[in-house]
Amino acid sequence: MCEADNEKIEARLWEMVNTMRKENQEAWLCRESAIRWNDLYDGETYDASYEPEEWQNARAFLWPKDILIPQEGEEIREKERIAVQEVLHTPAGETVLDFGQEVTGYVEFTVDACKGDRIRILHGEVLD
Repeated sequence: MCEADNEKIEARLWEMVNTMRKENQEAWLCRESAIRWNDLYDGETYDASYEPEEWQNARAFLWPKDILIPQEGEEIREKERIAVQEVLHTPAGETVLDFGQEVTGYVEFTVDACKGDRIRILHGEVLD
């Protein structure tokens, strides 16, 4: 992408931001979520017992526009769902879900747990 294209994208983005700010100043709401930590490499900590405060009006935070860049990389889409091939139990009492292949994606699950229970999900490419 050339510099002129970046400038056009940046100008359009700022036009959209200013329009949204003017038209929806009172319509945008926000609040803290139950996601307590999120990191690309170390995963996410979600506290199901966390009760967020009431919704509040969002406030504009004016960042310098020179830090904005267009989206980089491929669009992420769900292409298929892969079922667990084997459930293993380690001597340490851990439950391992083997998908039978290396996959990229996210895990969706249902759990029957009590308040205060901790559920830890770790991902890996190799089973020891």
